[in-house]
Amino acid sequence: MNPNSALPLPSSKDISLPSEDLEETVESRVPPVKQELLHAALQLFQSGLATSRNDLRNQLQISASTASNLSRLLLQKGLISEEGTYASTGGRPASRFKATTYTSIIAVGELGTNHALLGITDEVGNLVITSEIKIAITEGPQSVIKKLCKEWRTLLNKTHLQNEKFAACALALPGPVSSTTQRVTNPARMPNWHNVPITDFLTEELGCPAYIDNDARAAAYGEVGSSERNYQNFIYVKTGSGIGACCVIDGQPYSGGAGVGGDITHTFSYPPTDTPCACGRIGCLETIASGYSIRQILAGQGLVLENMRALVETADQADPRVTSALRIAGQRLGEALAPLVNFLNPEAVVLGGSLSEVGIFKAAVRAALYNACLSMTSEELDVVLSTHRRFSALIGLDKKTRVNFATETSRLLDDFYTK
Repeated sequence: MNPNSALPLPSSKDISLPSEDLEETVESRVPPVKQELLHAALQLFQSGLATSRNDLRNQLQISASTASNLSRLLLQKGLISEEGTYASTGGRPASRFKATTYTSIIAVGELGTNHALLGITDEVGNLVITSEIKIAITEGPQSVIKKLCKEWRTLLNKTHLQNEKFAACALALPGPVSSTTQRVTNPARMPNWHNVPITDFLTEELGCPAYIDNDARAAAYGEVGSSERNYQNFIYVKTGSGIGACCVIDGQPYSGGAGVGGDITHTFSYPPTDTPCACGRIGCLETIASGYSIRQILAGQGLVLENMRALVETADQADPRVTSALRIAGQRLGEALAPLVNFLNPEAVVLGGSLSEVGIFKAAVRAALYNACLSMTSEELDVVLSTHRRFSALIGLDKKTRVNFATETSRLLDDFYTK
């Protein structure tokens, strides 16, 4: 995914920039500083890692005069404000600064077919609180979003941030999301969600800018740089009720020409089943390897499992019906991934979602990959579980929102320099 893709976060109208006369005054009074330093200083204030000139000195390894010039420029631009002073240690009290244009508290959520995982992140991107609620995606977008926003507000009131307002919200969805239009595109399992202005509904409910993405793509972004080996080129696969995937190239999730890249779930799987896919075709990977299809297969054999949690728990009980269904599902998924591994030569295949925790399923995926891939692409290939497990998408949404906000702010600074 291109981190510079459009996101309805604060624009130049939302940030007070100085008039031409004021800019001339600033330039005449403050010695010139490097543009890169100004960007770095603002990011430090936005992240909370710097709140004073001395913090800038220490973080950027610059002189006191340069730190003073940087803070003065940012003050004049309206990008930071003076929030008081620190207690004096003998000399003049140090000023305390705070960014006026930074994404602070973000509501993040991942919507599934029958549940939603919600959370709130603080000013440095830490998940402060999370909750999981039951929800039926078939209720439709407006009803579902009202319930999500109600739960986000409830969560906020349970934290030390209860007096803060949401700076942005971001939601991951189990269907194709165009990164260019910010709309769900022909989702197979989301009736009445196609081309709906979901971000508008979220903004109306929470009063802040909103962003949506595909769940696998959001999770992939959350996994970038998080493992010990710091994978920058990998395939992320979410294996839950459905199947989703995303290819990460040079640290960026690949969205494709129409913004819906990674939809592996409708790849043809041989031999095909007779079960029609939700998309209307026969033979899709979805009909044999997804959690939903596994439960349907087992129900036909007399074993009814109410949800994914029941399937995962039953997998540990060595029921031959469950073991066989999971092994076949993992094998089919591995076979579908093998051509992608041969073509892209990733460092790793990262498995996420509830089925990734099931040993027999994970082993079957790994075995099929190593069996079907060329030796030169599989020799150094890692097949691993996601680092952040069930929270990967929430972390990815937070990162993406802050990247887009920083991009917008940087554009404003660039505009100032090019005038």
